[in-house]
Amino acid sequence: MPLALQRCVLGVCAGLLAPLAAGGSAIIPAGGKFSAGTHWRDAVEHKATYYTAVPTMHQVCHPCHVFNVTQIAFPA
Repeated sequence: MPLALQRCVLGVCAGLLAPLAAGGSAIIPAGGKFSAGTHWRDAVEHKATYYTAVPTMHQVCHPCHVFNVTQIAFPA
């Protein structure tokens, strides 16, 4: 099976079908495509507990990128 097809099948099975089979739900972004600007708002609004994405999407959703933060402080 070609790599591109494997990624497509894995994304649909792991990211959509498995959560639905487990009784979960899927959130499809407005307009049907990903937007880093609305990702976290949608996740909070719909009380998402899990999301899946490719590494580039994770990078642009990271708080440092989205909120233009240069340093994150963690409590001791």
